[in-house]
Amino acid sequence: MIKHIDGVFILDTENTTYAFRITDIGYPEHLYYGKKIRICDDGKALADALTEKHEFVPGNNNVYDNDNGNFTLNDMRLEMSSSGKSDNREPFLEVVHADGSRTSDFVYESFNISDEKSPLKTLPSSFDEKRKGSDLVVTFADKGYDLAVELVYHVFEDCDVITRSAKLINKGREEVRILRFMSVQIDDYDSDYIFTTFNGAWIREMDRYDHELIRGTVINGSCTGASSSTANPFVMLSKKCTCENLGIAYGFN
Repeated sequence: MIKHIDGVFILDTENTTYAFRITDIGYPEHLYYGKKIRICDDGKALADALTEKHEFVPGNNNVYDNDNGNFTLNDMRLEMSSSGKSDNREPFLEVVHADGSRTSDFVYESFNISDEKSPLKTLPSSFDEKRKGSDLVVTFADKGYDLAVELVYHVFEDCDVITRSAKLINKGREEVRILRFMSVQIDDYDSDYIFTTFNGAWIREMDRYDHELIRGTVINGSCTGASSSTANPFVMLSKKCTCENLGIAYGFN
């Protein structure tokens, strides 16, 4: 089930809840992903409880603009990040515009909730033979250019699966070069995670490798052009104390 309450989007499966909100300036702030929680019909109360608040910009960060002196994108959990505008993490989306600029500023424009999953016209995608579930499409428009991004969420309630894809739309006539474009971004507030990958080789598939997440970058990838026994596309994020029977674990594929 997908609900929209006072600018907060709530995605519920049988056992999990995923929530994010649209900030006052139009950015999608990630609020929660984990064990299912009961949420009253007050989106503002939920956002107030789960949002990190600042009276000033911490440390050596840049403010978003002159009208938001206590706000920096670099200190927020986001559903989508892009280059420039005070966001210094590795971007979810990075493009080069016709004028040479690499700065993007996508802000909220609209949303649509439906009972049918939006197909990916040029790519294979998940589906439900029973045609159950909810679909959410949230559209963001670039302030300075004729570009839009659609974040597409679908909830498979019975099996605790949430899918996400992203679409970049060029509404103008100028060429745009795409340097990076991801399907999902997960920003978490916590630490002490183990990042698990399953790599191997021919007749030696699915060896487990646990990587402790500290400062730096961990990449699970392949240069073969396809997933294979060398680099399985499934990864797992879990707490150090998580075991086979108990604990917090997130699976991504």
